[in-house]
Amino acid sequence: MSLLAGRTQGGISGARIPWLLVIGEILLGLAIYRYAVSFIIGTISDWDEVVGSVMTLLGLLFNLAMILLNVDSVIGIASAKPSSWRKAMRSSVILASISILYDILEWLGIDSGFIAFQNEFILPPVVATILIMMLPSVRRFYIPPLAEMPPLRSWVAYVFFWPLMPSGSYRFVKAEDAESPSS
Repeated sequence: MSLLAGRTQGGISGARIPWLLVIGEILLGLAIYRYAVSFIIGTISDWDEVVGSVMTLLGLLFNLAMILLNVDSVIGIASAKPSSWRKAMRSSVILASISILYDILEWLGIDSGFIAFQNEFILPPVVATILIMMLPSVRRFYIPPLAEMPPLRSWVAYVFFWPLMPSGSYRFVKAEDAESPSS
């Protein structure tokens, strides 16, 4: 089992890290492996043609960027920061989209040269990661203490579009009826 399984999140909440995040972390590790293999395959590709070389270089840069994004996601997944949840979701959605795009390109007869795995091997772990990250217990882990759980549509929009909790949507309020202690 992962080192994360028995730890608790520090800070005010002291919330335990959901065990499903450990599975999500392992599945993101598979995504890192997939991009690393694609990167290696790209380095040994044919560099003879100008167009092929440019495409290969773009593919290498993309795979390197995705490796870094996924590594950053795995490192931060237990931090309880909403931005870590967002990075994990973004990397999973991008990987699923790219895998589907590769299948479409292959179906159209375009050889991309960077297909390292078939979709039946990469899509199930990626979809499982997305489903794990969307579970209410996992999403709750990424919410500050005493804050309300945003609706699911806010989480989905947070992946690529806007903040999960706009700066004016939460604040600590002192109860008016509470009296100060007398000396």
